[in-house]
Amino acid sequence: RTFQGEREKYIFFVEGKGENCLCLICDSEIVQHKQSNLKRHYVSCRTSKQAVLASFKIVHEIVKKVMPCMNGELVKGCTLLACNIMFPEKAKEMEIQLSDSTIARRVLATVCQQMFKKLCRAEYTSLAVDESPDIDDIPQLPLFVKAATSELDITEDFLDMIPLYNGTKGEDMKKAVMDVIKEFEIAHEKITAITTNGAPAMTGKTNGAVAVLKNKLKSDISSHNIASYYYVIHQQCLFAKCTALSTIMKEVIDLVNFLSRYHQQFKNLVEDFIAQYSDLVIFTEIRWLLCTHALAHVMDLFDPIKLFIIGEIDNFPYLDDTHWIQSVAFLCDITHLLNELNLKMQGKNKSLYETYSSVKSFAAKLQLLHDSV
Repeated sequence: RTFQGEREKYIFFVEGKGENCLCLICDSEIVQHKQSNLKRHYVSCRTSKQAVLASFKIVHEIVKKVMPCMNGELVKGCTLLACNIMFPEKAKEMEIQLSDSTIARRVLATVCQQMFKKLCRAEYTSLAVDESPDIDDIPQLPLFVKAATSELDITEDFLDMIPLYNGTKGEDMKKAVMDVIKEFEIAHEKITAITTNGAPAMTGKTNGAVAVLKNKLKSDISSHNIASYYYVIHQQCLFAKCTALSTIMKEVIDLVNFLSRYHQQFKNLVEDFIAQYSDLVIFTEIRWLLCTHALAHVMDLFDPIKLFIIGEIDNFPYLDDTHWIQSVAFLCDITHLLNELNLKMQGKNKSLYETYSSVKSFAAKLQLLHDSV
């Protein structure tokens, strides 16, 4: 058989080496020139391309709805079910790859590609590094990036999370960060700042992660100055925990923990009172700034609390102390203000100037409150 040139236009085949035909879609060679063979191959390639395109479109919709990756299998099953009923002759062509691993891989590839393009365009880049164990007690090193172009187009996003299996020394963290910098091809001369949580392993003068990382980058780029900072919100949380009223807070926690033993009985008593809240809030140390909710509930339910523990008043003598009650009210107000400050400093694309302005305005507000007392 001889090759017919019109097949290039209709089924995307050209004459290949020898007597073979070359497919323009998948670059594979077909020995038989028979038109039915070529057409069957063309239909197969076209269906495969359409299936991949459909898979990407469905993945895009799943991601837009912030749904888990495992929902892909459900979508695939429903699609096959509908196709078997409506178009049974086309059911074999509906094999779409929508497993959770496929969705995760495609989303990750797309996100990494977009991030790579943004970082290539950036003129200045800063990194934020933290270290904390996961649920399996494996140290994880999350890495965030903030990059700006010459037109002040700012990108702020999560870059990667690296498990530290070999330890959490400065050298280990430096190696993990440098691997990510190499993976995303971030030019060393574009890195202008590194922010950490202030832990000793991060900020050690000689062997800390920041010091080791700075030395590595400086050795690659001569006379390259990199600034280092602590997390502003982290510093604010530490300040909030260092108040002189920590003793008052401990007594409030003891009181709430005692009442939690008789939770249902206390709730039944509160129903007889007119109050904004119907129950107390258990305080957790890891979310210290949320103690304002626990304090507000205690102040609102103070009368039923006194009535409920009237037989245990010897264990809580401070409930009759007016100065103690005033201190709890003051602590409730000040933690509420700290919560407002914390929220103002959060959010995407917050500049250092905006964060610093929030802290300065908060200090001015405290001074105003102090002068009005």
